[in-house]
Amino acid sequence: MSKAVMNKVVLGKIVNTYGLKGELKLLVDPDYSDLEFEKDSIILIGEKEYLLSSYRKKNSLWRISLAQHHDINLVEHLINSSVVCDLTTVKVLPPGNYYSHQLLGLTVYSLQDELLGQVIKVEDSGFQKRLRLISPSNKEILIPWVDFFVKEIDLASRVIRVALIAGLV
Repeated sequence: MSKAVMNKVVLGKIVNTYGLKGELKLLVDPDYSDLEFEKDSIILIGEKEYLLSSYRKKNSLWRISLAQHHDINLVEHLINSSVVCDLTTVKVLPPGNYYSHQLLGLTVYSLQDELLGQVIKVEDSGFQKRLRLISPSNKEILIPWVDFFVKEIDLASRVIRVALIAGLV
């Protein structure tokens, strides 16, 4: 659904309103569903900028409120509109923590420097996240995104190093 262009990404699409106080239901691209925004972040809906006054997450369906738009009549026209955000407005995570979209396209190696593939998707089962890789031989591989397996993530080098156990790949 979305591709990053510079620092801007299509966060998702407004699918409906929620209640009478101007809340909107936003269906968020799964690659960006773990984003956290700074207070009063600016989002783009259609061609217009809005101030995000609050948001509540439930998986990929969020409820968002826009500043000075606390009435259903002020937001109904936004249904079916795409929401674009600037990644510079998201909260900075503590060292060693990463947003899912940051891992897409990274090359994954074993601790023995064996090329395993590239991250094509980060999946969240609700219990844990997994990295879905595509190997050089076009085989898909799932690696649990837990400290036991994922030993190093280097965004600058675009490399992830993982520990393997028998039967994992």
